This record gives sequence, structure tokens and C-alpha cells, in this order.
Amino acid sequence: MQSLGDFRLAIMLRQTATEVENDLYDALHIRSMLLHCDSHRIKNNDTSYYLKHRMRHRTSWQRLLDDLSFLCDSRRAGCTTTAVAVEQREHKVIIWLGANSQLRETATSHLRAIVDAAMCVEGRSESEGSVAVLDIVTRAVGRSANKISNYQSRLRNVLSRLSQRIRPHQSWSRLITSMHGILSHGNHLTMCDEAYQIWRSADFRRSYNRSVLRQYSTMYQAQHYVGRLAAWHAAAQRVASSVQHYAYLFQNYEVKLLPRIDPDSPISRTFAGDLEATLRRVLPNYQGHAIFAIVLRRLRGTAARSCLNVDRKLVLRPHAETLMLEHFHAHGLVYANNDRYIGCSKPSCYCCQMYFETHPARARTGRFHGNAWIRWASPRPISLRNGSTDLD
Repeated sequence: MQSLGDFRLAIMLRQTATEVENDLYDALHIRSMLLHCDSHRIKNNDTSYYLKHRMRHRTSWQRLLDDLSFLCDSRRAGCTTTAVAVEQREHKVIIWLGANSQLRETATSHLRAIVDAAMCVEGRSESEGSVAVLDIVTRAVGRSANKISNYQSRLRNVLSRLSQRIRPHQSWSRLITSMHGILSHGNHLTMCDEAYQIWRSADFRRSYNRSVLRQYSTMYQAQHYVGRLAAWHAAAQRVASSVQHYAYLFQNYEVKLLPRIDPDSPISRTFAGDLEATLRRVLPNYQGHAIFAIVLRRLRGTAARSCLNVDRKLVLRPHAETLMLEHFHAHGLVYANNDRYIGCSKPSCYCCQMYFETHPARARTGRFHGNAWIRWASPRPISLRNGSTDLD
């Protein structure tokens, strides 16, 4: 695939912003198909090596922003990512919340309730602090019914496959039985609490350290979804602890919702089905080369198993973290705690990563999964300036 340098070189050879945009989406479409056909690429959870590489430099402040974003994200899929950034003003801070989900209008009061509950932990006894954490978990889980049901269904399917492969006397059988116990609860709050207890157990940690070396095994996937279900409790515990550490910032705060850009008129795009012609535009220097034929063969194999290449009209929307980045940059806002960091509820996609890396604001977000979403849109129109993009 084209590197960012190759893409910039291609930009210099184009005449209009429309052609540059077509190049971007053609390359993104091809990359998405190539990732789709690689059966070894799965979405990793927070403890996988792939994300550890991107998470090891996160400070407690950065982790707090990511956790607040997660607790406010009630939907699955990349386009529903929630972003949080904190603006420093003279006598208070503004917690900016970017959300594209249908529940965005109630998200500000939800985030305010979480911060207030975490602030109440200060000076309380351990039991009173546990009540505050439970309040945060209850609020977040109550808003995430569809998301939890999705993880529940995926865990059930994985455990069904795993039970057929693991014999009762094997070392993992006890852990698998515990995982099945998670699914026996009809209440989402109880289910997430049970998953959190298992996730913290020594058996889980020992078996995870073994299975993570084979990241794409069925056992790894089962532990991955247990970790997803446990994430609400884990995030609430960290938020309650971290807010106390930064209590001086939150003594006087306000929550504001990031304005949405053109919510009533989203960008739409139709992807053509001529793979060979698209690949010629994306890889112009490889025509006639063996690698061109190899890539084309992989793409056609993917097309036979999916609908990624067919003519279809897709609605494109910018993701929350890039909207937040542009909001702070356009208005010259000052990041609190002297940290130009934007928290995200999910790891950022390939396009968001490229956008952050090339943006003059030099802000950052902490996690990237590298997946290419063909429904991604830039938060502002692509324009050309002296033969380069306006992001240079």
C-alpha cells in the first residue's frame, strides 16, 4: 500500500482537491479490502501487544481522559467514538465532549454525573468510595445495553467453539466454566461485575499471558470479550482514583458538547466495483510488476467473499477525535494540565492516526488499531496550497 510519503508525492502530481480526495478514498478502499482478507487481523483489546506498544507512554491524566470517553460511549462501531479533551481557562476548566451517537444530547449530564460521583470519593471511607464507583458503573452500563449485548453474543459464540476443543481435565477448563457463568446472568450490571472479578483473577492472568502469544486463538478471543465486559468496572475504578489526583482541576468545571459539523447533510460517496482500474490509480508505479498481480488476486478473492467492492453509496462522517482536534486548533484553546491530549473511547482508526500525525497542532491520542474505515471523512474539506495539502 502507499505510504504517507507516497500519497504526498501523488498529491503533487494532481491538479485539483477533488482528484486528491479520490486518490485518498481509492487507497483507503483498497487498504480496507486487504485488511479484510487477512484473517489474522482482529480487533485487539487493551492488553494485547499491538496496543501496549501504543499505550505504554500514557500518563494517568491521559488514561483518565480515555476512561471518561469510554464511560460516555454507549454505542459500538468506529463512527460512534466519543472524545474528551479538557480546556484550561483562568478560573475553571471546560470538559469538552465530542459524540456522534444518538444519545449525545444526554451525554453532557451523564459525564457531569460521573465526575461528580468521582469527586465525592475524596475523604470517604472505603465502603462509601465503593458506592460511588458502583454509581458510575450503574450509570455507564445502563446506557450501553446494545453494546453489552453485542459482547455477550460474541462471547457466547466463542465459548461454544472453545468448549468443543477443550477437554474437562485440561488446565483451561476451570476458567472456561467461569466464563460460561458470566452468561448465566440476565442482568447486565451483574454480568459486567462477574466479568470484572474473573478478569482480575490470577487464573485469568496466567492463562492470558500464555494465550496472548497466540493472539488469534479461540481462547484469546474469549478472554478478549471477558475483558470488554469487565471494562466498565475497570474504567470506573481508575476514574474514581484519578479524579482525586487531579481534584484541583475539577473544583470548578463545566461540561460542554462539541458542535456537530453538518449533521443533517452528511457526505456520501459511491465506490465503483472496477478493482483493477482502482488499483492502477492507487499503485501507478507497480503496473506490470508481479506485486500488482498478487495484490489484485487477493482483492478479487476478498470480493468473492464480501461486498466491499460493489457499487454502493456510503455515508461518510468525521470521527469525534478529529472534530475535537479541529475545535481546539481553530479556536486556539489551551489544553489543561499542559498536555495536548485528546481522550478516545476506542482506539483510533488508520485515517485518524494519519490525520493526527500530519496536523500542525501536534496534539495526540493514545491508541491506534490501524483498521481502515471507508466511511471516514475529514473534519474539514481537503484543499491544496502550493502543491501540498493544507494539513502540511
